[in-house]
Amino acid sequence: MDINTAFLYSSLDKTVYVEQPEGFLKPGKEDYVCLLQKASYGLKQSPHAWFYIIAEVLVDFDFKQSESDPCIWIHENAKGERIYIALYVDDLIIAGENEKDILTIKR
Repeated sequence: MDINTAFLYSSLDKTVYVEQPEGFLKPGKEDYVCLLQKASYGLKQSPHAWFYIIAEVLVDFDFKQSESDPCIWIHENAKGERIYIALYVDDLIIAGENEKDILTIKR
């Protein structure tokens, strides 16, 4: 799965200013800058900020982070069936023994 606009959900923990976007320059204020309030694609901090957002959501869904790889998350249902989620930036691979559980996670 690909999480569309994933980085736009993440807050920044540092102050970041950017140049005004092309086409939005105001006459007499060409040297002004914009203060970012949310992460954006292209920032070094964005993947890190996104990881904390998705990690919090996975913990809320009773996923446990793998001790051997922090990008692997594991959930075990009442029957002992496992679901695995592998994170790579804003992409997820979901695998497991119960197709119904996988479809529920995707929703």
